[in-house]
Parts: sequence; C-alpha cells; structure tokens
Amino acid sequence: HTLDTSCYIQAIIQAPQASEHLVTSISYNFIQSQELLGNMRLSAPLLTLFALYSAAADQNEEAVPNVEGDTCGVQSSDFLNDSFEGDYLVAGDAGCTLGEKEGCFCAPDFSDDQALSGWKWQCNDSVKFGPVEGKVCPSTIPLAKDAFSADILLSYRKGTAQGENPLTCDTSIHPTGRPGDEVCSYSDCDEGGDMSAICGCVDLSAYKMGEGQQWFCMQSTCSCGVEETPSSATMQSKTAASLVFAGISALAFIMAN
Repeated sequence: HTLDTSCYIQAIIQAPQASEHLVTSISYNFIQSQELLGNMRLSAPLLTLFALYSAAADQNEEAVPNVEGDTCGVQSSDFLNDSFEGDYLVAGDAGCTLGEKEGCFCAPDFSDDQALSGWKWQCNDSVKFGPVEGKVCPSTIPLAKDAFSADILLSYRKGTAQGENPLTCDTSIHPTGRPGDEVCSYSDCDEGGDMSAICGCVDLSAYKMGEGQQWFCMQSTCSCGVEETPSSATMQSKTAASLVFAGISALAFIMAN
C-alpha cells in the first residue's frame, strides 16, 4: 500500500493559508497508511513534516508595504530615550515613496493632539523640518550614533562628566521639536547612506528630568519598509517548494526504514 502525496505538495505550495485543513488531511492519511503497514512509528516523520511545512508557510507570507497613515513603530516618548533606535526613514530631502504618495517620513502625528501618540507615515510635504526663522541647527548632528559610550552619555545627561558638555543647547536659539518649532534633521540617505536622525533642544525641567537644556536625537535608518518584488516573491515560492519536498523525502526515508 502506497501513499500518494503529490496532491498535498501542490496544495501546500499554492494555498499555504489552508494549513489546518491540509495538516489534518495529511495526518489522517499517514495514520491510515501506517495502520495498514502495522507500523506506528509516526511521531518523528509527522513532526518533521509539520516543522518544515510551517517554515514553508512562513516563507510564502507576502510582505505588505507601508502606506500613508500607517504607524511606524515610534512613540513620542521614545525621542527622550537615548537607547531607542527607529526602523524607518525620519529625515532627508527626498523621503520615501509609498504607493502613489511621495515625500513620506515616519513622524509625529501632531493632528491628534496627544503628546505621547504613535508616529505615522506622513507624505506629500506634510512633514516639516527646522530650523524656523530665528533659530539655528548645528551643522552636524549634535548626538551622533555611537559617539559616546552608554556610561559617558549618562554622565553628560547627569552633568557629572568633566569638561564642556556637548549635549548642552539653548531653546531660545535651537529648535525644540514642538509644533511650529520643528526639529533639526540629519540624513545621508540621499547619498546612499543608512542613517537618518532628528534632534531637538529639550528643557529638562519641563519633563522632570533635571535642570538645564540638552540635545536629544532620535536615531533611525533610511528604510521605507518592505517592498515586495517579483524576484523575491519567486525566490520565496521556490524556497517553500524545496522545504515541502524535503519534508516528504524525509518522511519516505523514515517510513522505509
């Protein structure tokens, strides 16, 4: 008695979303075959198939590109967290193109009037960068990524480090990042780099974080999110098919022995 698995292979490749039904069907047919063979050594081959099938299904999941209005993984409170790094483009000249929208950035959504709200993708020149008239931005980012060790940065934050504090700023001449006083922006994305960042001068007493005014910067990347391409989709389908056939081969070998 033989078990024809070709229909299941084709079904898994074409419709990975029907996982529960397919796995149930495969499990039932293997059990029937094993009972007819009088051999109940089923757990190992089934576990092999289920593990490989799960990996194949994951490979077949289509990535969904970002669109305007989607959240982009940042809360406004993250701006004051020196260890936080964003995942997407927050500054630059060109911005991202999301669908038919251009000039898109991951930025605070000031329209919702919530200070700690989630940032969103915003497009078509709706995101403004400073400095506004009467203010200035440093020519280079005041808090470059990896410029200080965590301990040194903390000592500057506390004001216990020796020498001049490079984080000191002045809200009267430097952008605060609040609505109408937009942040300083820094990016090498348009030159093929991988860094974007925005910086603002923060009054520490306003947030009960101490005294004085210091620069805070939100470091991030140049990524616009996942954009599926025909070549990558084809590679995923081939990978999924290979995994499924590997699972069937492993089963055949184990059952034969």
